[in-house]
Amino acid sequence: MGAGFSFGTRFSLDTINQYGDTSASDNYYNVDGIVSYNLNTLFKGERLMPFLELGGGYSIFDEQGAGYFNLGAGLELWMGENKKTALTVESLYKNTGETYGVKHFQHSLGVAFLFGGDKDSDEDGALNKEDKCPETPGLLEFNGCPDTDGDGVNDLEDKCQNVVGLIENEGCPNITEDEIERLQEIGQTIFFSTNQWDINSRNNLILEEVFNILLKYPTYLIEIGGHTDSVGKSESNQVLSEKRANSVVQFLIEKGLDASRIVSKGYGEQMPVESNDTAGGRSVNRRVEFKLYQ
Repeated sequence: MGAGFSFGTRFSLDTINQYGDTSASDNYYNVDGIVSYNLNTLFKGERLMPFLELGGGYSIFDEQGAGYFNLGAGLELWMGENKKTALTVESLYKNTGETYGVKHFQHSLGVAFLFGGDKDSDEDGALNKEDKCPETPGLLEFNGCPDTDGDGVNDLEDKCQNVVGLIENEGCPNITEDEIERLQEIGQTIFFSTNQWDINSRNNLILEEVFNILLKYPTYLIEIGGHTDSVGKSESNQVLSEKRANSVVQFLIEKGLDASRIVSKGYGEQMPVESNDTAGGRSVNRRVEFKLYQ
Protein backbone atom coordinates (compact mmCIF):
# COMPACT_ATOMS: atom_id res chain seq x y z
CA MET A 1 0.00 0.00 0.00
CA GLY A 2 3.05 2.30 0.30
CA ALA A 3 4.42 4.54 3.08
CA GLY A 4 5.23 1.49 5.21
CA PHE A 5 1.72 0.03 5.10
CA SER A 6 0.73 -3.33 3.63
CA PHE A 7 -2.48 -5.37 3.51
CA GLY A 8 -2.86 -9.12 3.62
CA THR A 9 -4.91 -12.11 4.75
CA ARG A 10 -4.07 -15.03 6.98
CA PHE A 11 -5.62 -18.48 7.46
CA SER A 12 -4.89 -20.71 10.45
CA LEU A 13 -5.74 -24.35 11.17
CA ASP A 14 -4.85 -25.90 14.52
CA THR A 15 -6.05 -28.15 17.33
CA ILE A 16 -6.70 -26.82 20.83
CA ASN A 17 -5.76 -29.34 23.50
CA GLN A 18 -6.14 -27.20 26.58
CA TYR A 19 -8.08 -24.15 27.85
CA GLY A 20 -6.18 -23.07 30.94
CA ASP A 21 -6.30 -26.10 33.25
CA THR A 22 -9.07 -27.78 31.24
CA SER A 23 -8.12 -30.43 28.69
CA ALA A 24 -9.75 -30.26 25.28
CA SER A 25 -9.63 -31.63 21.76
CA ASP A 26 -11.15 -28.89 19.58
CA ASN A 27 -10.42 -27.97 16.00
CA TYR A 28 -9.43 -24.32 15.53
CA TYR A 29 -10.05 -22.40 12.30
CA ASN A 30 -9.21 -18.76 11.75
CA VAL A 31 -9.17 -16.25 8.90
CA ASP A 32 -7.96 -12.65 9.30
CA GLY A 33 -7.65 -9.48 7.29
CA ILE A 34 -4.63 -7.47 8.49
CA VAL A 35 -3.02 -4.08 7.89
CA SER A 36 0.68 -3.95 8.85
CA TYR A 37 2.87 -0.93 9.42
CA ASN A 38 6.60 -1.48 8.97
CA LEU A 39 8.45 0.53 11.63
CA ASN A 40 11.57 0.32 9.48
CA THR A 41 10.11 3.36 7.69
CA LEU A 42 10.99 5.29 10.86
CA PHE A 43 14.12 3.49 12.07
CA LYS A 44 15.80 2.99 8.67
CA GLY A 45 17.09 -0.48 9.54
CA GLU A 46 18.27 -2.69 6.71
CA ARG A 47 17.71 -6.21 8.05
CA LEU A 48 15.89 -6.19 11.41
CA MET A 49 12.42 -4.77 10.78
CA PRO A 50 9.81 -4.42 13.55
CA PHE A 51 6.15 -4.08 12.55
CA LEU A 52 2.70 -3.48 14.03
CA GLU A 53 -0.55 -5.11 12.92
CA LEU A 54 -4.19 -4.15 13.15
CA GLY A 55 -7.15 -6.01 11.74
CA GLY A 56 -10.08 -8.31 12.24
CA GLY A 57 -11.15 -11.83 11.50
CA TYR A 58 -13.31 -14.80 12.33
CA SER A 59 -12.27 -17.74 14.53
CA ILE A 60 -14.00 -21.07 15.18
CA PHE A 61 -13.30 -23.14 18.27
CA ASP A 62 -14.64 -26.60 17.49
CA GLU A 63 -18.08 -25.54 16.13
CA GLN A 64 -18.49 -22.15 17.87
CA GLY A 65 -17.44 -19.14 15.78
CA ALA A 66 -17.03 -15.44 16.60
CA GLY A 67 -15.70 -12.25 15.08
CA TYR A 68 -12.45 -10.85 16.48
CA PHE A 69 -10.55 -7.57 16.63
CA ASN A 70 -6.79 -8.15 16.35
CA LEU A 71 -3.80 -6.16 17.56
CA GLY A 72 -0.25 -7.43 17.22
CA ALA A 73 3.48 -6.78 16.81
CA GLY A 74 6.40 -8.70 15.42
CA LEU A 75 9.91 -8.72 13.97
CA GLU A 76 11.30 -9.70 10.59
CA LEU A 77 14.97 -10.57 10.10
CA TRP A 78 15.80 -10.36 6.38
CA MET A 79 18.70 -12.49 5.22
CA GLY A 80 20.86 -12.92 2.17
CA GLU A 81 22.46 -10.44 -0.20
CA ASN A 82 19.18 -9.47 -1.84
CA LYS A 83 17.14 -9.71 1.38
CA LYS A 84 14.43 -11.87 -0.17
CA THR A 85 14.01 -14.27 2.76
CA ALA A 86 13.14 -13.44 6.37
CA LEU A 87 12.60 -15.16 9.70
CA THR A 88 9.47 -13.78 11.38
CA VAL A 89 8.16 -13.85 14.92
CA GLU A 90 4.83 -12.34 15.94
CA SER A 91 2.35 -12.12 18.79
CA LEU A 92 -1.29 -11.25 18.07
CA TYR A 93 -3.98 -10.47 20.63
CA LYS A 94 -7.45 -11.45 19.45
CA ASN A 95 -10.33 -9.82 21.32
CA THR A 96 -14.05 -10.37 20.79
CA GLY A 97 -17.25 -8.80 22.02
CA GLU A 98 -19.12 -12.09 21.77
CA THR A 99 -19.87 -13.64 25.18
CA TYR A 100 -19.25 -17.11 23.84
CA GLY A 101 -16.00 -16.12 22.18
CA VAL A 102 -12.60 -16.91 23.61
CA LYS A 103 -10.17 -14.02 23.94
CA HIS A 104 -6.70 -15.32 23.21
CA PHE A 105 -3.17 -14.71 21.96
CA GLN A 106 -1.82 -16.23 18.80
CA HIS A 107 1.97 -16.56 18.56
CA SER A 108 3.76 -17.51 15.39
CA LEU A 109 7.27 -18.23 14.14
CA GLY A 110 7.82 -18.56 10.43
CA VAL A 111 9.68 -17.83 7.23
CA ALA A 112 8.71 -15.13 4.71
CA PHE A 113 9.69 -14.97 1.03
CA LEU A 114 9.49 -12.11 -1.47
CA PHE A 115 8.46 -13.12 -4.98
CA GLY A 116 9.05 -10.65 -7.83
CA GLY A 117 8.11 -7.01 -7.31
CA ASP A 118 11.50 -5.62 -6.37
CA LYS A 119 13.83 -5.13 -9.34
CA ASP A 120 17.56 -4.85 -9.70
CA SER A 121 17.85 -3.23 -13.13
CA ASP A 122 21.65 -3.10 -13.21
CA GLU A 123 22.04 -6.53 -11.54
CA ASP A 124 24.55 -5.30 -8.97
CA GLY A 125 22.78 -6.80 -5.95
CA ALA A 126 21.19 -3.52 -4.81
CA LEU A 127 17.44 -3.39 -5.41
CA ASN A 128 16.11 -0.40 -7.33
CA LYS A 129 14.26 0.92 -4.30
CA GLU A 130 17.57 1.13 -2.40
CA ASP A 131 19.91 1.73 -5.35
CA LYS A 132 21.07 5.33 -5.68
CA CYS A 133 22.45 4.51 -9.14
CA PRO A 134 19.82 2.02 -10.44
CA GLU A 135 20.95 2.12 -14.08
CA THR A 136 24.68 1.69 -13.42
CA PRO A 137 26.24 -1.41 -11.81
CA GLY A 138 27.93 -0.52 -8.57
CA LEU A 139 28.86 -1.69 -5.08
CA LEU A 140 26.53 -2.61 -2.23
CA GLU A 141 28.67 -0.60 0.20
CA PHE A 142 27.83 2.51 -1.85
CA ASN A 143 24.10 1.72 -2.22
CA GLY A 144 24.59 0.47 -5.76
CA CYS A 145 26.79 3.32 -7.01
CA PRO A 146 30.17 2.59 -8.65
CA ASP A 147 33.58 3.81 -7.58
CA THR A 148 35.23 4.04 -10.99
CA ASP A 149 38.67 5.11 -9.81
CA GLY A 150 38.67 2.89 -6.71
CA ASP A 151 39.53 5.69 -4.28
CA GLY A 152 36.84 4.85 -1.72
CA VAL A 153 34.44 7.62 -2.80
CA ASN A 154 31.46 6.60 -4.92
CA ASP A 155 30.89 8.32 -8.25
CA LEU A 156 27.68 9.96 -7.03
CA GLU A 157 29.68 11.95 -4.46
CA ASP A 158 32.98 11.99 -6.38
CA LYS A 159 33.91 15.17 -8.25
CA CYS A 160 36.89 13.41 -9.86
CA GLN A 161 35.44 10.07 -10.97
CA ASN A 162 38.35 9.04 -13.19
CA VAL A 163 41.21 10.18 -11.00
CA VAL A 164 42.32 8.50 -7.76
CA GLY A 165 41.89 11.06 -5.01
CA LEU A 166 41.37 11.55 -1.29
CA ILE A 167 38.18 10.72 0.64
CA GLU A 168 38.43 13.99 2.58
CA ASN A 169 38.77 15.84 -0.75
CA GLU A 170 35.55 14.42 -2.28
CA GLY A 171 37.58 11.90 -4.28
CA CYS A 172 39.82 14.52 -5.87
CA PRO A 173 43.61 14.73 -5.55
CA ASN A 174 45.46 17.67 -4.07
CA ILE A 175 46.93 20.05 -6.60
CA THR A 176 50.66 19.57 -7.15
CA GLU A 177 53.30 22.10 -6.18
CA ASP A 178 54.36 22.30 -9.83
CA GLU A 179 50.87 23.33 -10.91
CA ILE A 180 50.62 25.91 -8.13
CA GLU A 181 53.92 27.39 -9.30
CA ARG A 182 52.69 27.30 -12.89
CA LEU A 183 49.58 29.30 -11.97
CA GLN A 184 51.78 31.88 -10.27
CA GLU A 185 53.96 32.07 -13.37
CA ILE A 186 50.91 32.52 -15.60
CA GLY A 187 49.75 35.37 -13.43
CA GLN A 188 53.02 37.13 -14.15
CA THR A 189 52.47 36.93 -17.92
CA ILE A 190 48.99 38.45 -18.25
CA PHE A 191 49.51 42.15 -18.73
CA PHE A 192 47.34 45.02 -19.92
CA SER A 193 47.91 48.23 -21.82
CA THR A 194 47.46 51.52 -19.99
CA ASN A 195 43.84 52.08 -18.97
CA GLN A 196 42.77 48.80 -20.68
CA TRP A 197 41.14 45.68 -19.22
CA ASP A 198 40.20 43.52 -22.22
CA ILE A 199 41.75 40.06 -22.67
CA ASN A 200 43.83 39.88 -25.86
CA SER A 201 44.42 36.84 -28.08
CA ARG A 202 47.78 36.07 -26.44
CA ASN A 203 46.16 36.06 -23.01
CA ASN A 204 43.43 33.71 -24.31
CA LEU A 205 45.98 30.92 -24.81
CA ILE A 206 47.45 31.44 -21.35
CA LEU A 207 44.01 31.46 -19.68
CA GLU A 208 43.12 28.22 -21.48
CA GLU A 209 45.87 26.60 -19.41
CA VAL A 210 44.45 28.12 -16.21
CA PHE A 211 41.01 26.73 -17.07
CA ASN A 212 42.40 23.23 -17.72
CA ILE A 213 44.23 23.16 -14.38
CA LEU A 214 41.11 24.26 -12.49
CA LEU A 215 39.06 21.64 -14.33
CA LYS A 216 41.32 18.91 -12.90
CA TYR A 217 40.82 20.08 -9.31
CA PRO A 218 37.11 20.91 -8.87
CA THR A 219 37.31 21.24 -5.07
CA TYR A 220 39.63 24.25 -5.30
CA LEU A 221 38.49 27.86 -5.43
CA ILE A 222 40.46 30.58 -7.17
CA GLU A 223 40.89 34.24 -6.34
CA ILE A 224 41.59 36.47 -9.32
CA GLY A 225 43.19 39.72 -8.29
CA GLY A 226 43.46 42.70 -10.62
CA HIS A 227 46.26 45.31 -10.32
CA THR A 228 47.27 48.61 -11.92
CA ASP A 229 50.23 50.95 -12.08
CA SER A 230 50.11 54.30 -10.29
CA VAL A 231 49.25 56.44 -13.33
CA GLY A 232 46.03 58.35 -12.75
CA LYS A 233 43.84 58.72 -9.67
CA SER A 234 43.81 55.92 -7.11
CA GLU A 235 39.99 55.75 -7.25
CA SER A 236 40.06 55.24 -11.01
CA ASN A 237 42.81 52.65 -10.66
CA GLN A 238 40.71 50.71 -8.15
CA VAL A 239 37.85 50.49 -10.64
CA LEU A 240 40.26 49.58 -13.43
CA SER A 241 41.78 46.75 -11.36
CA GLU A 242 38.30 45.33 -10.70
CA LYS A 243 37.52 45.39 -14.43
CA ARG A 244 40.75 43.53 -15.19
CA ALA A 245 39.92 40.83 -12.66
CA ASN A 246 36.35 40.58 -13.96
CA SER A 247 37.50 40.20 -17.57
CA VAL A 248 39.44 37.05 -16.55
CA VAL A 249 36.47 35.81 -14.54
CA GLN A 250 34.19 36.24 -17.53
CA PHE A 251 36.59 34.31 -19.75
CA LEU A 252 36.70 31.33 -17.34
CA ILE A 253 32.93 31.29 -16.87
CA GLU A 254 32.36 31.33 -20.62
CA LYS A 255 34.74 28.37 -20.89
CA GLY A 256 32.53 26.49 -18.43
CA LEU A 257 34.04 27.05 -14.98
CA ASP A 258 31.45 27.22 -12.18
CA ALA A 259 31.11 30.84 -11.10
CA SER A 260 30.77 29.76 -7.46
CA ARG A 261 34.43 28.70 -7.54
CA ILE A 262 35.70 32.15 -8.45
CA VAL A 263 36.39 35.16 -6.24
CA SER A 264 37.20 38.43 -8.00
CA LYS A 265 39.08 41.24 -6.27
CA GLY A 266 40.57 44.56 -7.38
CA TYR A 267 43.65 45.83 -5.54
CA GLY A 268 44.15 49.03 -7.50
CA GLU A 269 47.71 50.40 -7.34
CA GLN A 270 48.35 49.20 -3.78
CA MET A 271 50.50 46.11 -4.54
CA PRO A 272 53.13 46.88 -7.20
CA VAL A 273 55.72 44.20 -7.97
CA GLU A 274 58.09 46.68 -9.64
CA SER A 275 58.72 50.39 -9.32
CA ASN A 276 56.19 52.64 -11.00
CA ASP A 277 58.97 55.12 -11.77
CA THR A 278 59.86 53.35 -15.02
CA ALA A 279 57.82 52.32 -18.07
CA GLY A 280 58.98 48.73 -17.64
CA GLY A 281 57.94 48.66 -14.00
CA ARG A 282 54.52 50.12 -14.76
CA SER A 283 53.87 47.56 -17.52
CA VAL A 284 54.59 44.68 -15.11
CA ASN A 285 52.26 46.18 -12.47
CA ARG A 286 49.32 46.19 -14.90
CA ARG A 287 48.51 42.53 -14.27
CA VAL A 288 46.29 39.86 -12.68
CA GLU A 289 47.32 37.26 -10.10
CA PHE A 290 45.88 33.90 -9.05
CA LYS A 291 45.49 32.39 -5.59
CA LEU A 292 44.11 28.90 -4.93
CA TYR A 293 42.41 27.77 -1.73
CA GLN A 294 39.88 25.22 -0.50
